[in-house]
Amino acid sequence: MRIGLFFIFIPNPMFSDSKSIVFICLAALLLAACSNKTQEAADHAKSGMDKYDKGDLSGALAELDQAIAAAPTPQAEYLNDRALVQLARNDFATSIADATKAIAINPKLGAAFGNRALAEQDNGNFTAAIADFTQGIALQPAFAPYYGYRGELLQNQNDFAGAVADYDKFISLQSSAGPAVRLYRYVLLRRLGRDSGDFASTVASWSDSWTKNIGLFLLGKMSEADLLTAAESGPPESGNDRQCQANYYIGEMHLINKDPAGARPFIALASALEGTNCDEYGFARTELAHLPKP
Repeated sequence: MRIGLFFIFIPNPMFSDSKSIVFICLAALLLAACSNKTQEAADHAKSGMDKYDKGDLSGALAELDQAIAAAPTPQAEYLNDRALVQLARNDFATSIADATKAIAINPKLGAAFGNRALAEQDNGNFTAAIADFTQGIALQPAFAPYYGYRGELLQNQNDFAGAVADYDKFISLQSSAGPAVRLYRYVLLRRLGRDSGDFASTVASWSDSWTKNIGLFLLGKMSEADLLTAAESGPPESGNDRQCQANYYIGEMHLINKDPAGARPFIALASALEGTNCDEYGFARTELAHLPKP
């Protein structure tokens, strides 16, 4: 601001009358005020995301509210950050609204499509979520998680071929992908009657005993009874997850072997274990809807 004021009072033939000088002074003051507001907004936004990273969602939301209010012009990034915080707070409707505002300001902000897709998915609107992930992929084609998320949604829509294609892309972009996506991919390839590759070597490389047990079962090296017994061991807080997964994969093996009647009780049990944190719960619900009733 000091430089601007110094410039204003140097005689200049372009601004010789007093009205022009007053106008330039006001413009300089307004520019300085906007600059201060821009910095204030940026500081609040940074503080908000720092608090989000530390798990302080209420503090993060308060800071981002202030960032959005302070910004001289609407900022898509701040609205998108708030959408992410609202998503973590399970306020899906507000998250969708903020992400939509961010997209209206900057239609090329891929992260806003991704956040809106996650909120739509958690809100049960799979079709809208798939469309947003597709747009996010178009804008950020090298961002692996979008392919994984969309693959899971396509699997939940019974689009096995589409899901496999996304899982393949996810793995190609993120070679360190964990066992879960490889289990999903293997089952779908078997359901599609396609070559599943060297899955045995993949399973042998896993260090987690539970996922390795699932892999061994799918390879025919562990019985149904042994898998169910293995599901009973482990941390109590994840017991429902293991039971859901065990029953889901047992049901899937029956479906692979063209035995839908045998699959149904296992798939039904997996789909009844609400409150789990595993994707297999959603997959089981999709499968149950397509199985013939007894």
